[in-house]
Parts: sequence; C-alpha cells; structure tokens
Amino acid sequence: MRPYAIVFASLLCVARASAADHLEPPTETIAGYESGVVEVLKGAFTDDVDVRAIVEPSFQNEYAVGTKESDGNFRIYFLRASEHVWGKFLDKKSTENIGTENCEIGIPVDLGRRIDLVWDGMLRQTQPNERPTYGVDGDNYYFSKDVDGKLVIGTIWSPPDDSKPGKLVGIVYTMRDLCTKKDNVLTAKLSQQVDDLLARLNLSPLNPSGAKQ
Repeated sequence: MRPYAIVFASLLCVARASAADHLEPPTETIAGYESGVVEVLKGAFTDDVDVRAIVEPSFQNEYAVGTKESDGNFRIYFLRASEHVWGKFLDKKSTENIGTENCEIGIPVDLGRRIDLVWDGMLRQTQPNERPTYGVDGDNYYFSKDVDGKLVIGTIWSPPDDSKPGKLVGIVYTMRDLCTKKDNVLTAKLSQQVDDLLARLNLSPLNPSGAKQ
C-alpha cells in the first residue's frame, strides 16, 4: 500500500449524518473494512492524483472519483470495486482478489483547477458538529487532498442536495458519469456545478482565499 493510502486508511472513519453545511473530520474507524476499501481502490492514491472522493454506498460497490494532474493537464479518474467490499468484510472473506473497473477522461485545464479549488475550499471548512447524528442505510463520502502540504480528509453522510456538501456530492456524481459515459454535455454541466459551489464558498480562481473584495 502506498504511503498516502496508509495515512488515509489510518484516518478514515465512519461518517456521521448531519444537517451541517460543512464536512466533518473522520471519527470511529471500522477496523479492517476501511483499510480494505483503500487497498482495493489504491489506484486513487498514486502520485499524480490531485483530489479524491471515496464513496461507500450501502448496497452497491465502493468507488473512487477524482482528478489527476500531469504535465499541466487534468484527467478525471473513476475506479469501482468489482465486488462489494462491505459484503466481503461481513462474511469475513479476504478482499485481496477484488479488482476494479477503471476509466479516465481528459478535461480542460481551467476546469481541473476549479475542481481543485472546490475541494480545497470545502476541506478548509471541515469542522466537528455540535450535535452529530448517525446514519445507517445511506452513502458515506470521504473527500481528501493535500492542503498546505498536509493530507486533509472531510466526511459526510448522505447530505441534503441543496447543502454545500450535497453540491459537492453532485459534482462527484457528474465526474463519475462523465468518465463512464464520455458525454461532452456533462463537461458543461460539471463546469456549472463547480462554479455554483465556488460561489457558495465565496471562491474564484481570481480570489482563491475567499477574502471579501
């Protein structure tokens, strides 16, 4: 397992259901399961990965979505486990032989940079909730990237669509669909979703700190 993946697995924990308009730091690790997910989706932890989202649906296979950057060019990547890691975990079976379905697709450089800014802005707002609640049959999301030279992880459980985390989840879904369907119409949709969330975060490529102008 790559060093980044090891650090991520050690920090990865159960997401909590919440009405808060921000991501939360991870808590309460499920020993064995999270490390299994990271090992299966280790392709999301290569050196060229810029941002990542690990998604753990209740009744579907786990997957990873994000961007990679090399030589100034950006690509969206998508990896989905060929089997349900959670099911293997419950049955106490090894996950070593679980493969992945993979795809990548190039995107405009400016869009890649704005996606990076969205992840950065959301992760910088990560904070605990005063009154957390716990969810069962929803989807867990773990967002991460390097922020100021340090791996930062923010989690959320099935957020409302109109919340900032919900809009980030919507971006993840469109990135996934763009990669798997190769439909250029989705590039425009993704660009608009990114711009909408940047506006909610008071961020733009010309104002990456969110300082009032």
